[in-house]
Amino acid sequence: MVSKDGFNSLNIEHIARSLKKNKSSFYHYFGDMETFQTELFNHHHRQAEVFSNRIVECELIRPDLINLFIDFKYDLFFHRQLRINRDKLIFKNCFEKAYNIIETSLIHKWIDFLELHENKMFATSFLNIIIENFFLRITEESFNSQWLNQYLDEIIAVLTQMGTIANSENLKI
Repeated sequence: MVSKDGFNSLNIEHIARSLKKNKSSFYHYFGDMETFQTELFNHHHRQAEVFSNRIVECELIRPDLINLFIDFKYDLFFHRQLRINRDKLIFKNCFEKAYNIIETSLIHKWIDFLELHENKMFATSFLNIIIENFFLRITEESFNSQWLNQYLDEIIAVLTQMGTIANSENLKI
């Protein structure tokens, strides 16, 4: 629900109805919306750890990491909703914790992929800009392997134009 419709769609009646349960079942398991939200954030952090571990296992950006992004589509869209609502401290804290888990493993793949071993600070800063842009651009309709590959091609083109990548032909894609 959150991945698709955002946090504003999250209410006890809507959750109970979509699970074909009554509201008292929700209260039995969670007590209140705040407890449910805490469990939801904890689940997101666990998923971020699973995602991070799977990133480490990827040998190549294409197709391995692209396929991983597809596999974790709903987690990424949930994370997008956290990013959208990060002006509220509770969402910001969840967002930052999950992002830090993922960034730790992603940055190494990113640096290797772009062959920016000599400029890790630039690679990290550029990744943060790319991630911000990524979450602004993804949509339910366009999020697929083709779009992800095109997005990656755009990133390579920008870096090539900047002269950051000497030879984009050598990238481990």
